[in-house]
Amino acid sequence: MKRILMLMCAAAMAIAPAAAQRLEIGRGERATTQTARHSITGVADPDATLTVNGKQFPVYSTGGWAAEVMLEEGKNTVTVVAVSKAGRAEKSFDIELTPRPEKEPLTGAKLIEWSTVPADIKAVTEGERVALRVVGTPGCKVSIVGGCELTEVKEGVYQTMITAKKDCKVLAEPLQFKIKAEGDSATYSMKEAIKVIDPNKPVMLRTVGELPYLNYGLGTDRLGGSKIGHITDGILLEAVGEVGNQYKVRLSKNRTAYIPKSCVEVQAAGTLPAQSLVGSWSVRGGKEADVVRVSLSERLPFATFHQMDPARVVVDIFGAVANTSWLTQYPNIKNAAIQCVDYEQVEEDIFRVIITLSHDAHWGHSVSYEGNSLVIRVKAAPKASLRGLHVAIDAGHGGPYKGAVGVAGVEEKSVNLDLAHMLREALEKRGVKVTMTRSEDVNVDMSDRVLMLRKADPNLMISIHCNAGGSPLKPLGTSTYYRHPGFQPLSVAVLKRVLELDMNNFGNIGSFNFILNSPYEYPNALLETLFISAPAEEARLVDPKFRKDLIDRVVKGLEDYLKECAK
Repeated sequence: MKRILMLMCAAAMAIAPAAAQRLEIGRGERATTQTARHSITGVADPDATLTVNGKQFPVYSTGGWAAEVMLEEGKNTVTVVAVSKAGRAEKSFDIELTPRPEKEPLTGAKLIEWSTVPADIKAVTEGERVALRVVGTPGCKVSIVGGCELTEVKEGVYQTMITAKKDCKVLAEPLQFKIKAEGDSATYSMKEAIKVIDPNKPVMLRTVGELPYLNYGLGTDRLGGSKIGHITDGILLEAVGEVGNQYKVRLSKNRTAYIPKSCVEVQAAGTLPAQSLVGSWSVRGGKEADVVRVSLSERLPFATFHQMDPARVVVDIFGAVANTSWLTQYPNIKNAAIQCVDYEQVEEDIFRVIITLSHDAHWGHSVSYEGNSLVIRVKAAPKASLRGLHVAIDAGHGGPYKGAVGVAGVEEKSVNLDLAHMLREALEKRGVKVTMTRSEDVNVDMSDRVLMLRKADPNLMISIHCNAGGSPLKPLGTSTYYRHPGFQPLSVAVLKRVLELDMNNFGNIGSFNFILNSPYEYPNALLETLFISAPAEEARLVDPKFRKDLIDRVVKGLEDYLKECAK
């Protein structure tokens, strides 16, 4: 309750009426824009009647408001008026709607872009083809100095491919492109030469650190691009290319991946790629988890994923070949998580471990190495009750990282932390053991949160955030997120319950590339409570009754999930 009062006092200080009517414009006051539909946000006294160019817009309990005007080309005057018992306040500004400038056509012999595709290729394997793309003046002749001519595939865009060869003179130095127009020519050079890797002298890497990971490709987004998953340290990988700050590595004959340079160390020249026959392996039951152990001669890369109906844990070991004549199982009938284990050689150098669970729900598994033995730990289902359960709670952002900030100045990090504490208290009253990634206004690195949770080994985890974006006039609602299909039921159960609070359904989003959704070790879900960027939803987020109702629904969602898993 003390934290709630502190949050409300802070909000009240931000919106407390002064002697005269308060009126502030936060966003939207600018000299020019190129968009006719223009949003404006700000703060007034909560009891004010607010109009923008004569049209009334609501002011919420925080004092936050949002408005939208349609501009006409040229100069527009926007007038905001707030009236309440405290008085009348008015603010005006001029904004000019300008048409988007047309690009001036290039003339003469000019290039404005030139690169490899994908950009910033630094090394390739001998025999690999390298795509090149340049953009410049249309209708010209463009060629690689000392090499082939590029084809103009559309106006001003030229492309070609060259095959990397060991003694290729063109690649020995940074590539140069020459463009010729009538009576004019120019030459442009790339910054670095592209190294050609001799397949007979492979570049070998070994993973380092606590959280090395593999990427599917070079795609990027605000969450870092799509990941195959975390692996472990000490794994030997063959580099077959280098792009930007990542190595392209060979997982198997037909499959490659990318790994950040910070996750590996280059091995001494002469180190050879690894392949292993699968030796003895066993399955043993335990009190809280069953363990599958697969003997290898070298730490090989792997990928793990869920299968549903029946519920299975699958682990692909790259570079491994079946050599198993028997599989010893020591089942613990009372506490078994595993019904049976099998394997398949899905490709000549991909060995697949298939673990069928004894229950329909995925309760988490881990994959690690002990020496050169791959160890897969599969958790048994807990009791279908909150009492005695271990739940981890993550409050998003913290410290200098405020997260999103609402129109009235409410900070996401504070809302997240308060809701996390409320959830902790509600769960502890029900006999739950709770681990929090942060309990104060401090920053905890995302990787440190993952490692902390790995060590804590909870039964499940909930991460709490506020969403932001879109039009501030349009409340977009609530949503939940999951990465792995086996954990979707948790995110769905929570979403169904919080939607009882008359909020828009922003959806249940899967394959979400958020680092706290990446672990397989425990069911996990991200809850984006509401859009703090919309004043209407910002006001709900600082309402003590709404927060209490929200936490009550989250708890009920967890109870629903446990009951459903027990069926």
